[in-house]
Amino acid sequence: DHFRGIAGYYTIPYGDTTARNGCWVEGPGYSLFRTIKKNVKNASIIAENLGQLDDQVESLLNSCKYPGMNITEFDFGDGESYCPIKDKLTRNNIIYTGTHDNQTVMSWYMELNPHTRYLAREFFGITDDSKAYMDIIRTSMNTICDTCIIPIQDYLGLYDYEGRMNIPSTLGINWRFRVKQGVFTKKLSAQIYELTKNSKRLNKIKK
Repeated sequence: DHFRGIAGYYTIPYGDTTARNGCWVEGPGYSLFRTIKKNVKNASIIAENLGQLDDQVESLLNSCKYPGMNITEFDFGDGESYCPIKDKLTRNNIIYTGTHDNQTVMSWYMELNPHTRYLAREFFGITDDSKAYMDIIRTSMNTICDTCIIPIQDYLGLYDYEGRMNIPSTLGINWRFRVKQGVFTKKLSAQIYELTKNSKRLNKIKK
């Protein structure tokens, strides 16, 4: 979590009521991951390299060779540049439609301004707004990224009021989502299977 803090982080004196007197300091850097690699064999680590990153963070990620994160909602952007996602992805990455901190893809899509939603329809191949989540999932699964993670809320096509997990910097209404009994239907299972198969992401079962 917060991978950029390993390269460098902003520190604020204890007791200060604002961040005005803070400053950036150097983090533990690669020495931390060198120790992890030495003592934890085959550690599966994903670097949360989100937010405003500088060359120092990118250099650290390249040295670690850990997969970074791509969020489809973020990578599509505001529509100013067409199909920006394709230019950002690499194989050694994990792609998510969204995470626990984001809108569900249905709420994200339906709240886009008309121009950006038009671009989204073109890019994701959306013909039916009510089923937009399946096209966004399909596009994410068909990227070059080694791993694709889809929140169950997106597979179910839920809106924020039904399934959002967390709204950052808020209290009292988060982490309450629960999957209701009976939502894992045969139809949904078949859809997930077909998406996984067609994107060549089925794991081979060892006999």
